[in-house]
Amino acid sequence: IGQYYLGKNNTAQAKKYLQDSYNQSPDAVIPAGYLLVQVALAEKNNAQAEKILLEMNSKTGNKSAEVLGMLGSYYLQTNNLTKAEDYLKKSASADRNNTDARLLLLALYESKGDTAKANSMYSEIKTAKGINQKTLNKEIGFYFANMGNGPVAEKYLKKSINEDKDNESKMFLGQLYYLTGKQADGINLVKEAVSAKVKGADEVLKQMQSAVNSAPAKQPSTKK
Repeated sequence: IGQYYLGKNNTAQAKKYLQDSYNQSPDAVIPAGYLLVQVALAEKNNAQAEKILLEMNSKTGNKSAEVLGMLGSYYLQTNNLTKAEDYLKKSASADRNNTDARLLLLALYESKGDTAKANSMYSEIKTAKGINQKTLNKEIGFYFANMGNGPVAEKYLKKSINEDKDNESKMFLGQLYYLTGKQADGINLVKEAVSAKVKGADEVLKQMQSAVNSAPAKQPSTKK
């Protein structure tokens, strides 16, 4: 019912039913709590979001990798890097194959320029269950590109190209370059992807070239 009212944008009713579910059923602590946190964040009530997350962690005995990861992610978003690292490490320890927490830790260490910890976390991710070694660098690069972390995305897409010989990463890195103002570099990389017969690269190249050709020419400066 709470989810229904959320879908109807009736936040007051949604919170009432979600809170009832959260309070009454142990099985609903995580799903209902998660939605209550999202509502609090949408209302820019960080204190309430943090309060619910800490309650969820207490209710789950400080042992749920999912809840610990939510707390780590919350503190990462609010730029409390010390607490973010603490909870993400606990989340990773609670589940050996929790790649989400490890990816966030990798992002944290990369942003801080802590190469030793970043390399250590990268090694942990590589040994997690279900990881495809051949596509890991590409997936990490794509993950960080979606997060808006261009420099780290570039680092891992380059690793994918140079170490894994993954031509699809040329298309992704080319798009990243193009979107960050390196149009010529981006187009050249996508051309390489086209030559390597990467699916969809020809269409990406056409769109890039069309956008460049339709862009208004720069006017000469009139300053003296």
